[in-house]
Amino acid sequence: TRQLSDSFETIDLLYSLGRSMNDLTQPQQFLQGVTDRLHTTMCFGWTCSWIAPDPRLPRTLTDTMFAAGASPVTASSAAKAASGLFLPGSEPRAAIVPALEGVMVSSISQVLVQPVLRAGRVVGLLMAGDKHGDDPQVSSYDIHLLEAAAGYIGAYLDNAVLYAEQQAMFFGTLEALTASIDAKDRYTCGHSHRVAFLSQSLALATGMTAEQAERVRIAGMVHDVGKIGVPEAVLTKQGHLSDDEFAAIKTHPEIGHRILKDIPLMADVLPGVL
Repeated sequence: TRQLSDSFETIDLLYSLGRSMNDLTQPQQFLQGVTDRLHTTMCFGWTCSWIAPDPRLPRTLTDTMFAAGASPVTASSAAKAASGLFLPGSEPRAAIVPALEGVMVSSISQVLVQPVLRAGRVVGLLMAGDKHGDDPQVSSYDIHLLEAAAGYIGAYLDNAVLYAEQQAMFFGTLEALTASIDAKDRYTCGHSHRVAFLSQSLALATGMTAEQAERVRIAGMVHDVGKIGVPEAVLTKQGHLSDDEFAAIKTHPEIGHRILKDIPLMADVLPGVL
């Protein structure tokens, strides 16, 4: 019965981790969730996870300890463990150690250290210590479970890097579009950024979520992109506009809509442009 219960807990853990990998917008929540679930499922007094500094990953995710239980491990001691246990050129595999440098543990306890890998390189650690129950020694079940969880984290980090690169390209394109408007119509230089900032602030003040407010901000950045299709002589004309010139100015929302309508990521922003 106990073995069946352990097997069910393992399957449930791995299933929930796989399901939670779909959300790439909150990597800190994912890593904390993995740490919490391991602590709940395994017979250890504490579990923790640590990801090495990486400029391609969110700063809130790297070099930060995510812990469950009374973990004595700090980010600096995790970094020392990673460099001391997994030397370059060696095969990175789980290590069972009586203690970690700078970390006090029970004299009868062991610390299980599992490397998190990306492209065969150690980029983080999963750790568990102070095992309790009938057998305080680390078992093969513990090693395999931590190894599976580390595999999920490694795959998540791969996806997180791709997502971050995609987002950087997306926002870089938006910045280029905005810059092209500023270059054409210097009178309104910076206008789109100001609209984006104020719109996001108002959205948050009215109770929208951070994600919703971010979409409002994007709408503010691109709301004038259609001015690309308005003659420069009209945009930069000094003095009053004729009726025809004013009519040309008023077409820029529709022009902007046509420019952006084939970009899937902009679908919910198009009403703001119009």
